[in-house]
Amino acid sequence: MGTNFQCVGLTGGIACGKSTVSGLLAEHGFDIIDADQISRELDNDTDYQNAVRREFGQDVFSVDTGKIDRLKLGHIIFNNPLKRRQLDKISHPRIFRRIFVNLFKLKFIQRKPLVVLDAPLLYESKILEWVCYPIVVVYLDDSQKQVMRMIERARKTNTDLTEEEAMRKISTQMPIGIKIKKADILVDNGGTREDLEKKVIDVSITQIYQRLGYIDKE
Repeated sequence: MGTNFQCVGLTGGIACGKSTVSGLLAEHGFDIIDADQISRELDNDTDYQNAVRREFGQDVFSVDTGKIDRLKLGHIIFNNPLKRRQLDKISHPRIFRRIFVNLFKLKFIQRKPLVVLDAPLLYESKILEWVCYPIVVVYLDDSQKQVMRMIERARKTNTDLTEEEAMRKISTQMPIGIKIKKADILVDNGGTREDLEKKVIDVSITQIYQRLGYIDKE
C-alpha cells in the first residue's frame, strides 16, 4: 500500500474485548476498518446471497425478511467443519476485497497515514497478516472467564449458549497462545473496563507509535 501508509492489525480471542479496544482506539482518532461489520454488510449483497443459497439452500434464509438467517447458518457451520470451510470459501474473498477497497480509499482518496484493521481471523486468513504492522492481540488468561463472557454476550441477544458450545466455538479459532507468540503488542483484558481503557490509552497507543517510529522508544 506504500511506504507512507501504515495498517495496524487488531485481533484476539472470542469475547476477549477486541471490539472494546477497537472502540477506544476510534475514540482517540484512529480510523478503523471492521472486518466483522464488513461480514454483516455482505448479508445485503445479492451475489453473496445467491452463493450462500446455492451451497446451503433456501432454508438458511428468513421467511419474514428474505435475508440470510445468521442463527440458522451459524448452527449448520458450527456442527459441520466441512460446511464451515465452504462458507469461508464464499465469504472470505468478498470480505478481503472490501477490506482492500477500504484501504485503497483511506490511503489514496482520504490521504490517511494510519488505519487499524479490526479482524478476528487476522492470523488465520494469512493474507491480512502480511499487510498489518504492528499487530495488537487482545487476550484473556482465564479461559473460564472468556466462556462466561461468551455466554453473557449470547444472552444479551436472547441466544442460548452452553459452556460446551462456547468451548467448541473457541476451539474453531487459532489457539490464543499462538496468537500471543506472534503478536507485536499484547493487551491483557483480565481486569475491569477501566483497567482496559488505561492500558490502551497509557500503553498500547504509545507502543503502536513507537513500533511505527512516530515517537522514540523510552
